[in-house]
Amino acid sequence: MSATTVFTQHPKIGRNAYIGAGFYLLMFTVSSVTASEVNITARFLPDSNNPNVNNFENTTPNTGYCQINPTWCSSDRRFSIVIPNRTEAARIPINQSIGLKVPYSWRELQVTHSDGSTQPLKIRIVGMGATQQLYPEVTTITGEPNAIIAHDKLWSGGHWLYPQQACSGGSGGRYTDWAFYFFWTFASANACIKTALFEIPSMYFGELNIMYELQTPNPLAMSMGLYRGQLTYNLGPNGDFVFGDATATDPNITLNFTLSVQHTLQVIFPAGADQLTLAPQGGWLQWLYNGPRHLPEKLTANQTYQQWSSTRFKMQLQCQYTLGNNCGLQNDAGNTQVAVKTSVTLPNGLLDSSNRPVNRYPLTNNIPSVFQPTRYVNDERATLHFEVDKPNVEQMAASGGRFRGDVTIVWDSQV
Repeated sequence: MSATTVFTQHPKIGRNAYIGAGFYLLMFTVSSVTASEVNITARFLPDSNNPNVNNFENTTPNTGYCQINPTWCSSDRRFSIVIPNRTEAARIPINQSIGLKVPYSWRELQVTHSDGSTQPLKIRIVGMGATQQLYPEVTTITGEPNAIIAHDKLWSGGHWLYPQQACSGGSGGRYTDWAFYFFWTFASANACIKTALFEIPSMYFGELNIMYELQTPNPLAMSMGLYRGQLTYNLGPNGDFVFGDATATDPNITLNFTLSVQHTLQVIFPAGADQLTLAPQGGWLQWLYNGPRHLPEKLTANQTYQQWSSTRFKMQLQCQYTLGNNCGLQNDAGNTQVAVKTSVTLPNGLLDSSNRPVNRYPLTNNIPSVFQPTRYVNDERATLHFEVDKPNVEQMAASGGRFRGDVTIVWDSQV
């Protein structure tokens, strides 16, 4: 019997934060599409060195807070991006409170593959910062000649590295007489408030910067290729992002998501695996002198191979001789054909369509069998089983001669 294989793969943030001496010009780069539209990208690529780690990698460059303070973000799998937007300048009366809010709760959106299939993606915002721009300079507003002390006196509870309520201030506040850069992390969707202790003739927030977390889908259940989705937030009073009563130059913030899924599906057979001989258990010798009344219960052949798989795949037979759902063998005289049953045993971590382990799962020539990984199967052993049952063994003995046939197994990741 000839067996052929065909493979197709079509913070930790506290009040003792450092205050920089002088204002550093914040030059952030961001993948921007329009005024308040940014791109977020993530990628899944199986890693043979870490086969049990099956997560997306966020490939979006950090801009803003996490770019400046990467260690504060990486341990918590948090990321930050600058939103090219600002609020309108407005007068702030004395004793006016300014509450900042973010959409802290998880928001779900659907990302869609080119084949129309969808997967859920979740995001929540856990931090927000900006550059607070003042006019005139803070020293004029407060009458305090030292800029950092003036910023401290301008607001209840100190300058904007020290939020009130349940927020925490980020490290490394930067300032000039005219501006103060701050960043807050949030523990809920409640507002965190600062109150002006002096009248401010004009103030706005620029260089908006958000920190986010992602909950990505299970990449092992996704097709190879790109998934895209979009989520739009509102900025302004009663919106998703709130800077007190301030309105924004663009009231919408749109996030464009692209998830890239790259999979592995590979099978490798040892040399000589394309030629198999069916035989009874224990070999032919014990049957040679027993005569036709004492035939073996079955003839079998097993062939092991190595498999790599991070994606769903299907298996199907292609036959030189087709007998029902099975492939067949034919004698040299060409007058007798018998069925050979083909089944497969796959490594742990691969399940059949009923979510059961794959042990001698029958393969057919008419309906593909679909298998789903629960983890990245990396260079593990699988086995193909071939069997001729007792009635067909009796038919072979009655007809006589040598029986041969080609059985082709197709692995296909296009499910």
